[in-house]
Amino acid sequence: MPENLFSYLKNNINTKDFQTWNENLAGNLREEYDIYNLLSSELHNDLLLLTSKPIFIDIMKEYFVLTEDRRFEVGALWVNYMKKYEFNPIHFHDGLFSWVIIIKIPYNYEEELNNSPGKNANSNVAGCLTFHTLHQLGGIQSCNFALKKEDEGHIIFFPAKMRHSVNPFYTSDDYR
Repeated sequence: MPENLFSYLKNNINTKDFQTWNENLAGNLREEYDIYNLLSSELHNDLLLLTSKPIFIDIMKEYFVLTEDRRFEVGALWVNYMKKYEFNPIHFHDGLFSWVIIIKIPYNYEEELNNSPGKNANSNVAGCLTFHTLHQLGGIQSCNFALKKEDEGHIIFFPAKMRHSVNPFYTSDDYR
């Protein structure tokens, strides 16, 4: 994502001087805050510019008709301060599109895998963001995205109704 947008968010969410938002979210975590008041017109426009990238348009043109007068609006903005063992169960969001901005990953992913309760499982998803979809035969398939330190500053953009979850991490006492 644009460096100025990432820096603005990273520098301004650290105060935790926001209204709690837990009652509006699925997260099984203690600290979730409404940060909509950080949504300046510049930030709003920067976020919406991401939807004008050629790769986004190429993917979405199969599903939506985009007209010149069609304007997206950011309807909600929140931050999750996720601690060790906390997680987001399978859920979806309101609206047409959603995104996750990776601000901070406080662990080494390989250490996470080696120290998780699923170390010997056939599907170790410690620290992963998982998208859940149906495959052509109607079964549920999961796509796991390993969240690593090098992902900080990246944004994952997806249809808001796509079911997703965020798995716990185990090796750090810091926030993700």
